[in-house]
Amino acid sequence: MSEPEATEALGTFLDHVWLPAKQGSVEVATYDQYDWAVRCHIKPLVGALPLGDLTVEVLDKWVDALIAPDEAGKPRLGRTSARTVRKILSMALDDAVQRGLLAENPVEHTRPPSPAAKRADENLGWTVDEAGRFLAAASTHRLAAMFHLGLVTGLRRGELLALRWLDVNIEECYLYVRLQLAIERNRPVLKPVGADIGGDRIVTFGPATADALARHRAAQALERDRAADAWTETGLVFTTRTGGWVDPSNLGRLMDGLIDSAGVPRIPPKGMRHTTDRVGRQLAGDDRLVDERLGRSDPTDDHDLFATLSEPHRRLGERLDEAFAPAT
Repeated sequence: MSEPEATEALGTFLDHVWLPAKQGSVEVATYDQYDWAVRCHIKPLVGALPLGDLTVEVLDKWVDALIAPDEAGKPRLGRTSARTVRKILSMALDDAVQRGLLAENPVEHTRPPSPAAKRADENLGWTVDEAGRFLAAASTHRLAAMFHLGLVTGLRRGELLALRWLDVNIEECYLYVRLQLAIERNRPVLKPVGADIGGDRIVTFGPATADALARHRAAQALERDRAADAWTETGLVFTTRTGGWVDPSNLGRLMDGLIDSAGVPRIPPKGMRHTTDRVGRQLAGDDRLVDERLGRSDPTDDHDLFATLSEPHRRLGERLDEAFAPAT
């Protein structure tokens, strides 16, 4: 495929050079994000302009247009999404520079949208008391063990939903984090936990979490019997009533209902991980232990998978287990 001339339109370069080069070289979800940005927010506004006409002034106006309110007062994009779209265009124009089509990347000199202001009612996580109240409200839900495990271990949402029984040792109170559940083009996909987010790791817990998992396993066996031929065997710990995947987008809606019942501040699913992080640091007195538990180790470091079965890690798992015991 021939490369476009410098006078050809930005949209031509994106459609016929940059996006095809990215397809197959990045994750499907990443490519879909690139395609969305190009199709919905770059080409409609500046796609007809020749590459050589993409000045800093032109692109500053483009960024402003992304966040400008319409007649109804609603912006085209939120500030976080606008920053993402700007970054994607910058990546594309970096490629144009490398191909000799531009002398420099004009996006680098534009003004990025300022970060969205934090809402006064926005919470990153709970206190220990609030977490206990939430778990008490969730205690009768069929996925109660998932919330308990999420708070004690700090697993990411995708890691929780990808957890398999073969990766859980209830008797010894630890689990392997090997996979994450992602949605790609509306289909669930189990993927390895990448080195960029800590890679494989072992996370410990205490007897209360072990009891919750054992009860959940027994309840899941009853659901399997009731579902009979309708049951889909995935081997996952947390499933629908017929054994299928739990949609990650449904988790937030489920949490919202339980949060309202508990009367605690509203947080997204990742707020459970923030809660584990904050409480864990208070209990451990050693940030390194918490970072290893959460999969935040530097991927360039030597990685000892079994280091997190050490006594300090086990003690932290037990203390978090005790801290997040449901209120009675």
